[in-house]
Amino acid sequence: MLDPVTILLAIGILFFIVELFIPTIFVFVPLGIGCLVAALLTWLKVPWGIQIIVCGSITFISAWLAKRWFAKRTKHEEKEFSPKQLIGKTGVVKKIIDDKAIVYVEGEEWSAQSDMPLKEGDKVWIETLEGVHLKVVRLEDESS
Repeated sequence: MLDPVTILLAIGILFFIVELFIPTIFVFVPLGIGCLVAALLTWLKVPWGIQIIVCGSITFISAWLAKRWFAKRTKHEEKEFSPKQLIGKTGVVKKIIDDKAIVYVEGEEWSAQSDMPLKEGDKVWIETLEGVHLKVVRLEDESS
């Protein structure tokens, strides 16, 4: 029969292996650390009550540290965006659907309207924003 130290070591190592093959956010590493500490304390013949407190604390602290470490490395700054930022920009008409145009501007497609007729490929200037639709003006060809 296997002794508790061997079982705890095997479980701890298994947690580390699982972390390698399953993409989690360091969920299994703190558990593996807790099991390895539990194996050490069992080998040192520390009473069970103290083992539970120490292993629980170490698991919690290592999970907290792993979370902080991971958060620092994956921090993305969100750019604040407002559709009003599109006013004054230029775009290209991608499609015409009924009386609305689909305009590609700043990497996104927007629904747009114009007082002048538009066709696919026209370059437009964004005049204003009306609800969720852009009000655009066709830019004249520079070659004419």
